[in-house]
Amino acid sequence: MRKLQRLGISATLAERLAAVYDGTRARPTEERRAALATALARQIRFCTLPPAEQRQSIVALIGPSGVGKTTTIAKLASQLRRRYARIALLGLDPNPITGSLLAAWAEHLGIPCAVVGNRVELAEAVAAAGRADLILIDTPGCNPYDQAQLKRLRDDLGSRDPIVCCLALAVTGDTAELIDIGRRFLRLNPTVLLLTKLDETRRAASCIGIAEQLGLPLAGLATGPQVPDDLVPASPAALAELVAWTLDRELRSSPVAVGPVAHRA
Repeated sequence: MRKLQRLGISATLAERLAAVYDGTRARPTEERRAALATALARQIRFCTLPPAEQRQSIVALIGPSGVGKTTTIAKLASQLRRRYARIALLGLDPNPITGSLLAAWAEHLGIPCAVVGNRVELAEAVAAAGRADLILIDTPGCNPYDQAQLKRLRDDLGSRDPIVCCLALAVTGDTAELIDIGRRFLRLNPTVLLLTKLDETRRAASCIGIAEQLGLPLAGLATGPQVPDDLVPASPAALAELVAWTLDRELRSSPVAVGPVAHRA
């Protein structure tokens, strides 16, 4: 239980998960994970991305630098082409060098793209992409401890209801600090959470603690760099796999070379 609490999971949920795990150790693996998934579904909220069907969906990925927002945008665009007939990519970044990566992905995927530098240009680009069924907006990495940067990004995105802000965080850092960083981004009113770089840590079950403490619905898990395959929907079953892996490893007390990766969709 203490192992789970160190991953940011509340004492109540950690105790429940540990009890379910201990009570199902004699059962087949599938039954144990199903029981863990049931316990998780009672505490963690999940959603799809975009979270709801609308005539037009506009999603902006926000978060600190280095979490993989641009690559995640490319994964989403590639995966959602079957669901949305017309997709447009927008980059909100005054630096043309960083904006060029999004443009390169858009060219590779055959999707229209525009890179803009401020909220006026962003509003114009959204209007110009008016026929798109889905607009994905990439934003620059924002220092969570710089209030001016947070305010600038909030002002650039505006308060328009159609834009769904999705907070992207990489789970490779200290869990307590990640939760603190996530809370600082709450002032931008994100309504969805997406967690990345699960393949680069042995603490992947911190996904549960981060989602629980931030109180945001969890939409996706990025499990590697490959576009589009390394982005899977978040689900109770996927998180149950992470819990089981963590507690199995604790029980064995043996090192493992790499962390777990949720099942590919």
